[in-house]
Amino acid sequence: MNPPSDAQAKDFPGAGDAHDGFAALRESGVSAGVLNPFQIVVEGAYTEADVRLVERRVEETQGVAGAAAPRGSRTPRLALVEAFATTDGSAKETRETIARLKEDTLPAIRAELGPGTRVTAAGYPPEEREFVRAVYSTFPTYWRS
Repeated sequence: MNPPSDAQAKDFPGAGDAHDGFAALRESGVSAGVLNPFQIVVEGAYTEADVRLVERRVEETQGVAGAAAPRGSRTPRLALVEAFATTDGSAKETRETIARLKEDTLPAIRAELGPGTRVTAAGYPPEEREFVRAVYSTFPTYWRS
């Protein structure tokens, strides 16, 4: 199945400060993925080393331009790792990145951390993919590839 994707930032016409700022980012080589990052949620009895491991493994995933684990995004039992794709979060190429994270990277991290820590993908891009798949999988077969 190959459902459509949401509009990407590059497809929005515009003018003004926000548009100019986005153009400046793109011209300097910053990925459009920074506009629509995904979060990796680390829950449970994690340590600082666990969060750094998640950050490093996610960043090593093909299709991920970078990852960061800001200290302000933590509680004693929950930490967020922001992941920035090499492409816009709504681009078709990002589907493969999300699949790699969910099917390869995150299971390997879970195995390494053990049963006391839960690691999941969250944020708009992964949730968008699940929503689109659920909606379009009910359409007649001519919508599927």
